[in-house]
Amino acid sequence: MSAPMVPDQCGSCQHFNMETAEPPNADPMLCDAGRLTCTAFPDWPGIPDEILFNEFNHNRPHPGDHGIQRKEV
Repeated sequence: MSAPMVPDQCGSCQHFNMETAEPPNADPMLCDAGRLTCTAFPDWPGIPDEILFNEFNHNRPHPGDHGIQRKEV
């Protein structure tokens, strides 16, 4: 299993962590079942795809981010 690719806006944010959220009732035999997380998105499904793929600038509020936006390290 390789390390996940981390988008620039997440990797340079003080809220980001390399911990992953696991899906409810996850099958322990499946690889890469987790999702990247941060303070804003700590639980499954973790950081939304549109933020991970830099389709949304998380310097602005995003639904479900608990009022926490990107903060440069």
